[in-house]
This record gives sequence, C-alpha cells and structure tokens, in this order.
Amino acid sequence: LANAARALGAGETNVAAPVSGPEDVRRASTAFNAMAERLGRQLNRQRQMLWALSHDLRTPITAIRLRAELIEDEAARQRLLASVEEMEQLTEQALALARAGASDEARAKVDLAEIARTLCGELQDMGVDIRADASAPVIAECRPSEIARAARNLAENAAKYGGGGVMRVYRQGGEAIVDVLDEGPGVPDGQLAKLTAPFFRADDARTSTANGAGLGLAIAQAIAEAHAGRLVLANRTPRGFSAKLILPG
Repeated sequence: LANAARALGAGETNVAAPVSGPEDVRRASTAFNAMAERLGRQLNRQRQMLWALSHDLRTPITAIRLRAELIEDEAARQRLLASVEEMEQLTEQALALARAGASDEARAKVDLAEIARTLCGELQDMGVDIRADASAPVIAECRPSEIARAARNLAENAAKYGGGGVMRVYRQGGEAIVDVLDEGPGVPDGQLAKLTAPFFRADDARTSTANGAGLGLAIAQAIAEAHAGRLVLANRTPRGFSAKLILPG
C-alpha cells in the first residue's frame, strides 16, 4: 500500500495496492485502489478533452491562414499571419501537454549527456544560444523522446527569457539531473510555484518582452512526473534562473 501510494504521488495513475493482510489493511487497500482508479479516469478524460479540442482547432486555423494569405495589403496580411502562427503554436503546445507522460514509447536506458549534446547542437544550428556542459555519461531509464522534449522546452525557455544559457547534465545523490542555467532576470519568489501552471506568465522583466503560450514548463513538469521525477525551478544569485529536470538514478 505504501509503495502504491508513493507511485501515485510520483505521477503514476495505473497503480493498485495488493488487497491482503488484516481486514483493516484490506479495506484501506480497496479504498485506495478505488480512489486511484477514479483519479486515473479523470486525468484521462482531461487529456482526451484537451487533445480533442486542440486537434479540432487545426482545421479552422488552417482555413484562416489560407484566407489571410490572400489579403493584398502587406502590413495587414503579416499582422494576421502572425496571429495565426501564435494560434498554431498554442494548439501544438496544448496537444503536447495532453500527450505529456502518456506516450506509448518504450522506456530505455539512455545517456542524458548525449541527448543534451545532440539537442544543443540542433538548437545552435537554429540560432538558439544554448551550449551543453555534458561530457561524462549520465545513464537513466526513460522515454528518450519525452525527455528530449522536456529538455528542449527548458532550453528554449532559457533562450527566450534569459537570452541563452547552458545545459548541464550530471549525477547527484543517486539522481540524474539536467540543469538549464541562464543569466536573465529571475522571477519573484512568490511566483516560482506558479510557473508550471498551464498558460501562466510571470508579470516581471523576465517575461515582459517575450511571447509564448506559457505551456513549456507545464509540459516539462508533466513529463518529469510521469518518470517519477520532478522539475525544480529557482532563481540564481546574483542573477539568473535555473530549471532542473531531476530523474531517478
């Protein structure tokens, strides 16, 4: 029962406690299993609703884009296309949030340092100022594409709000850590816990000039929790920001 409770607390919903032992323990296990089943159904309904809504938005957004491209006035066309692009990004991020942690991808033991080096190289080719500090292998069992997605979100967050950064990969205390650091302005301490809420944007210098739907960190956290890990966000002294993706070793 304790193991099942820990698994549920770590983000797993397909858990069940063995119904055995003394009568009071059996009753507690039965009640826990019913609660976990209800929670799993509710989360699945939420994911399905978000996925369906985001998926259905694609068709009208595409129609708007096609009509916008026919506008003769260049300035008006570009303004409308910019709005359409923002809607497309929001839709894709909402779909990613609905899928986060619910992938059918098999888990495998992979080198997080190699993922970081590959990812940073790809982002640099796209003009993103992010470098990898990941020379030593750090092996973790995970869904590789999901962890790469989470790390990409942290890197893009650092580039967008901090002007660039470094992705460090290391092992500490039996845990595998991907830590993305930047030198940008931090976030008020009272808002740190809200940064992973979907669509939340901190009202400060860090976000005042940046566009975005506010889903990148929410997706990263959902992926971390689906791997029994966590996402830790913190301000740095005297300046900067740290986003740590922490996975079981």
